[in-house]
Amino acid sequence: MSLATAPTPVARTVFWAAMRQAFGGAGIALASSFFALGALFNDSGLALWESVFFSFIVFALPGQLAAAELFARETALAIIVISVLLVNMRLMPMTIVLLPLMRPPAQRSWRDFLVSHLIAVTSWVSFISTHHSVPQEWRYYYYVWMASTLWICGCLFTIFGYLTAALIPPWLLPGLLFLNPIYFLCMMLRAISHKREAAAMLAGMILLPPLHLISGEWDIIAAGIIGGGAAYFLVEWRTKH
Repeated sequence: MSLATAPTPVARTVFWAAMRQAFGGAGIALASSFFALGALFNDSGLALWESVFFSFIVFALPGQLAAAELFARETALAIIVISVLLVNMRLMPMTIVLLPLMRPPAQRSWRDFLVSHLIAVTSWVSFISTHHSVPQEWRYYYYVWMASTLWICGCLFTIFGYLTAALIPPWLLPGLLFLNPIYFLCMMLRAISHKREAAAMLAGMILLPPLHLISGEWDIIAAGIIGGGAAYFLVEWRTKH
């Protein structure tokens, strides 16, 4: 079904559902993080257009932080691109999970590559937690409307944070910046529906502090692989026996 042939009431209902999701908790968490990001860009010596450019072309927050830090150090453009690609490789499995939920293989097209730019932690977890209430044929449009709104809001709040950086207490920036990951964690806990998922997240949280003392660079990845993998297979073994 295309928008040209879709019933207007259905399109309007799905559109406003996407807007409510975008301007709800997801939008508040994302806006606060991008607001702090804009202030950090200002402190790093980046120009306003450079700050907005990072938010526009990268969108996902960790990739922007990596790009901005390397850019401020006058790193070569090729190194910046490679670094952002490596940081955003985490979005690849999220994309693989998301695509089948949006529409079946027969309806996929080259436009899906453009939509992949809108995949970030906030838009992904928002869609995962609400897609069950959206008809299958409308999930693609729902995600595009919701994620595009978040993307635009991120760019606007980057500008707002950049222009008001002098008014923001330095101690407040880290809290605003990490509000989005905290929202992601809360939504993931809310979406848990199986014992193996709960066990995997709990094991990863328990292992993270000691692994951080061993290696601060690989602690999160190691906690996820070791803790999550061990908990998953343990629950599967207990279920079978």
